[in-house]
Amino acid sequence: MPELLRGYAVTTLCGWSVFPLLHRILARLPDRGYALSRCFGVVLAAWTAWIAAGATGRALTTPMALAAVLVAGGICWTLAALCRPAGAAAPSSPDDRLGAFLLRRIRWIVCVEVLFLLGLALFAWIEGHNPAVDPDSERFMDYAMLRASLRSPGLPVADPWFAGADLAYYHFGYAVAAFLVRCGGADPARFFTALVALQHALLWIGAFGIGLALTGRARGGFVAAFFVLGAGNLEWARQWARAGGIAPLDWFASSRVIGDTISEFPWFSLLWGDLHPYVIALPIVACALAFALAGALPEGGGDPGRVGLARAACFALLCGALLATHPWDLPIVALAAPILVAAGACRRRVARGAAWVMPAAASWLLFMPFLKGLVPGTRGIGRVAHASPPGAWVMAFGPFALLAVLAAAVLLPVAGRRPGRARAIAVHDRLALVLAGVGALTALACETVYVRDLFEATPLYRMN
Repeated sequence: MPELLRGYAVTTLCGWSVFPLLHRILARLPDRGYALSRCFGVVLAAWTAWIAAGATGRALTTPMALAAVLVAGGICWTLAALCRPAGAAAPSSPDDRLGAFLLRRIRWIVCVEVLFLLGLALFAWIEGHNPAVDPDSERFMDYAMLRASLRSPGLPVADPWFAGADLAYYHFGYAVAAFLVRCGGADPARFFTALVALQHALLWIGAFGIGLALTGRARGGFVAAFFVLGAGNLEWARQWARAGGIAPLDWFASSRVIGDTISEFPWFSLLWGDLHPYVIALPIVACALAFALAGALPEGGGDPGRVGLARAACFALLCGALLATHPWDLPIVALAAPILVAAGACRRRVARGAAWVMPAAASWLLFMPFLKGLVPGTRGIGRVAHASPPGAWVMAFGPFALLAVLAAAVLLPVAGRRPGRARAIAVHDRLALVLAGVGALTALACETVYVRDLFEATPLYRMN
C-alpha cells in the first residue's frame, strides 16, 4: 500500500504540473486533457530529469527528480499563459478559465480519479499474486535495466551485463520507471509491482479520455477503458468449445493463438507482469492519439496559431518518447495522427493533417541522448510467404474486428438517412471509424510484411 500511495502521489503531482497547459491546448476535449495529464506530465518530467542528469554526468537523485517536476511545471504554466487569446477581453467559453472549468466539469475529474484509484488497487492486487522477479519471464531483465538506470551517472546508461559498455537497447521506458522510483523516494525492489500497476492504470484513464472525446459521455469513456484493457481474444471460446463446457482457462495459450507468433494483449501483459518497453509505451500511445484527436475535433477557445504550435511540440515529445521507449508503436501513431486530422472538423484539414507528420518525423531530435549507441535489431522488411489462417486471425483480433464491423453497420446507415448535406457522417463518428480503420490496417499489415530480425532464418520469422 505505501508503494501505491507513492505512485499515486508522484503521478498526480506530475499531472497537475502540466494540466494548465493541457487545459489550454486541448480545449476541444471534454475534459481538456485531464485524463492524459498524468501520463504527459510523467513523460515530460522524466525527460527533463534525464536531460539534466546527462548534462551534469550525475546519477538521478530524488531532489533532481522533484526539481524536474517543478521545471516541467514552470514550462507548462508559462506556455499556458502565452497561449491565451491575444487581445481578448473575455474568454470565449466559461471553461477557458481553469478555476471555472474545475468547478463546472468536476464530474469528469471525479470519473478519472475514481477510475485511476480503482485501477491501481485492482492491478496491484493482481500483481501481488505474482510479485517475484524470476527467470520464467522477462521480469529479471526489466529489473536489471531499472537498476542500471538508477545507478547510471547520467546518459548513456551503462549496460548491466557488459562492464564498460553502453546500453544498446531502447530504454527510455526504464528511464521513466527510474524517475518514478526516485521521485517517490521508493525502494525499487518493493516499488516494482507498483510500477507495473501504474502503467496499466495510466492506460485505463487514457482510454477513458479518448472514449469521452469520441462520445462526450462518461459511459463512452468507461466502455473504451474496458475494451482497451479488459478485452482479449477468442482463445477462451475455443478452449471452452474443446472442453465441451466451462473448464480451467490456459491463459498463457491466449498469447499464442497464431502459430509461431506472439499475440499478446494488454490484459495478458498485466497478468504476465513484465515491465517491458511495450507495456510502458501503452499509455504513451493513448496520450499521443488523444493529442491528434484534439487537433481533429471542432475548434474552440484559444489562439489557434500558438495553441497549434504548442500542441505540435507536445505531440513531438510523445512521439520521441515512443521512439526511445518502443519504436514499433511510432509508425502506428504517425499514421493515425494525420489521417485523424484530415478526417476531422478543422479548416484546411488536408494541409493540417500533412503538417502532423512533421512533429513525428522530427521527434528523434529530442531523444538523441537515449538513441545514441542504439543497435537496430532489424534488417528491413520482408514479404510474408504464408499468412495466418483466417480462423487464427479472427481468434486473435475477433473482439475488435467485431466492434469495428458493428460500428460501421450502425453509423453508415444513420448517415445515409440524413437529408442533403447532413448525410455526411458526424465528425465524432468519422474519427471513431478512422481509429478502427487504422487498427484494422495495422493487424492486416502483419499478414503482408514482417520485420526481418534474428528469427528470420527460423520458423519463428514472424514472431515479432
